[in-house]
Amino acid sequence: MVDSQDPTISMDPRMASHFRALTPMSDADLSMIASLVRTRTVEKGEVLVGIGEPCRYTYMVLSGGLRNLFWDERGNEITRYIGIEGKVCAVMDAFVNGTPSKECIEAFEPGEVIEWDLATHQELTAELPAWTLAYVTVLEKAQQLNAWRLSGLLGMTATQRYAALVNAQPELVERVPDRILSTYIGISPEYFSRLKGATIAAS
Repeated sequence: MVDSQDPTISMDPRMASHFRALTPMSDADLSMIASLVRTRTVEKGEVLVGIGEPCRYTYMVLSGGLRNLFWDERGNEITRYIGIEGKVCAVMDAFVNGTPSKECIEAFEPGEVIEWDLATHQELTAELPAWTLAYVTVLEKAQQLNAWRLSGLLGMTATQRYAALVNAQPELVERVPDRILSTYIGISPEYFSRLKGATIAAS
């Protein structure tokens, strides 16, 4: 058992800020988390989880960006989730149940991520109520985002989808390549670029 009160165990300030944005956490909470999770660098285009592989880790983005993607029956690439700084990324059913992943997790920018495995998640859940609250917050936000994509965008024209993205997640429009964003809201890359160009010209 790790001594969560050990003052020699400190957390990267970025990590502490991201976790505290999910739920209030004490220095002791953060110290224990820092002792159990791991930071790693990722390269642009690196696949952290492939389709059919186990999802051994959940990731929190410190810098750069990750995305969950898959291909439909026609071979079209679909981005289901985009995570930039402070966001948590996993294929949750595969992570919890140990089943083969139906999605890829790919780094679309070089950067750093925090990762933890299921055993670490279970230990933190058992020891830290704040970790459980943070986990619930992540799941709630993921559910809201999926509802926005699946229900909110359903029936919208391409122009309306782009406007909805700009309104709901402007930080993505500023950071993420147009090609990826087009697969996120389901319009062609060419039309996405035209819409973005027209919006910039009109501003």
